[in-house]
Amino acid sequence: DGIARMVTSAGLPDWVAYGVYVGEVVAPLMVIAGWFSRIGAAIIAANMAFAVALAHRADLFQLNSTGGWELELQGMYFFTAVAIACLGPGRYSANRK
Repeated sequence: DGIARMVTSAGLPDWVAYGVYVGEVVAPLMVIAGWFSRIGAAIIAANMAFAVALAHRADLFQLNSTGGWELELQGMYFFTAVAIACLGPGRYSANRK
């Protein structure tokens, strides 16, 4: 309900909130299994971009109490997903794509 409210307040239709399930459950399973890993990684990257834009935009240029970037974890997920989307799954994949 909180995600649907956040999505609708941004001017998007409420069915876009179901994309969170795809981006946080289905896509990581695709990457872990090596089944269409590039597509799964691209979905994860898009999911993280939406998460930062909708929920964390105030923290984008902030530092935490230890001097690190406030969105370090979200950045790691985003840039790792971009790397997998660009480089592919490697030697061990279910379908070699």
